[in-house]
Amino acid sequence: MGGGIVFSLSTLILILTLHFILSEMKRIESILRDTLEKDFSARYTIIGTSEFNKLGKAINDLIEFVGKLSEIRKLREREFSIIFNAIETPIFIIDNDGRLVISNNASKLLMRPISEGIPRFYYEILKNDALISFVKEALTTPQNLNRLINVDEYSFECFSFPFTSRDEQYVIFMLHDVTESEKVKNLEKEFISSVSHELKTPVSVLKGAVEILEEENLIKKNGEKFFKSIKESTSRMETLASKLLILTEINAWTKPLEEEVDVSEVSRRICKRYEEAIEEKGLDLKRNIKDGVFIKGDIFLIEELVANLVDNALRYTDKGFIEVSVFLKEFATLIVYDTGIGIEEKHLSQLFEPFFREENSRDRARGGSGLGLAISKRITTLHKGKICVESRVGSFTKVTVQFPPLLRKINNNLKIP
Repeated sequence: MGGGIVFSLSTLILILTLHFILSEMKRIESILRDTLEKDFSARYTIIGTSEFNKLGKAINDLIEFVGKLSEIRKLREREFSIIFNAIETPIFIIDNDGRLVISNNASKLLMRPISEGIPRFYYEILKNDALISFVKEALTTPQNLNRLINVDEYSFECFSFPFTSRDEQYVIFMLHDVTESEKVKNLEKEFISSVSHELKTPVSVLKGAVEILEEENLIKKNGEKFFKSIKESTSRMETLASKLLILTEINAWTKPLEEEVDVSEVSRRICKRYEEAIEEKGLDLKRNIKDGVFIKGDIFLIEELVANLVDNALRYTDKGFIEVSVFLKEFATLIVYDTGIGIEEKHLSQLFEPFFREENSRDRARGGSGLGLAISKRITTLHKGKICVESRVGSFTKVTVQFPPLLRKINNNLKIP
């Protein structure tokens, strides 16, 4: 009898304890579920002296901490949103699947209306076909890209920067508004083109008249110096008009640079062209031209580049030699070295500016147009190369041009030294 009562009491206590444990677990579960739903106001109510009170207090402390972190995160998100949308440059991020992740207010100019919370693909959102093509290319290219794109009446220089976050691939796009600078550039191109064409006709007339006078011996002996001055000025004007036209053509260049250009062969042809003039001036011409140095580009532009550099070396060298070197190491490299009058160090950074002349009128006195190196720089940049000048007054000038080599030609024809 007594044993039955003890068993019944034990069972009852066990049932009550189990009920209490289940009840507390449900309370904790409910609190945690509210927390997961970002309701950080829920708290575990401490009753009596239960062992669950320790767990409840720890949960309360954790919820309070997470709540504070959530508030800080919201504050940071608001700050980021304010700053991000205040940026006047259109910026947006596309994930590896082509979905728009985020964009600022400035990007709305480029996009169709977007519904909140609905993921959209870039080709559905962006309004401009050229921009869609740029984004498509950027998503499949690991390198940074940049391109000039016209959107309605605006011009944008577009940049793409791929990055990885939490093992996911993304690309951030930034579009810099260059509308005004492009308008200025276009006006400059139009002006240069107009001046060039206007110069060509009177120069041709003058040149023809001078040639007739020269051939018919119509200039008396005491007038020969004036005749020579007219002839030189006419030649200089003709060179200037020609260079201006070339500069205009390069500035407006849109044709793909897809030719396989043999820099070695081009350099040999240019050396041959200037060989007689160099000998007449009493100079030596040294050729250090390796075979089979190829780049991807335009042969007309590369010929113009090499001719400009050799012509400059000839113009400003009175004794010694001119050396033309072409070889391949990491880059396809062209070097034109001369033992001429040299350039002051303070002027080296300005050499590639159109119409730049040294204080001693170096170019004018020797018949230079002031455009040769500016053209050379733009041709080099167009071919994704780099150009630099080293010089010492009264000693030497060395112009080095480096291009990305044509890899297929390297693999097939060359052993890289």
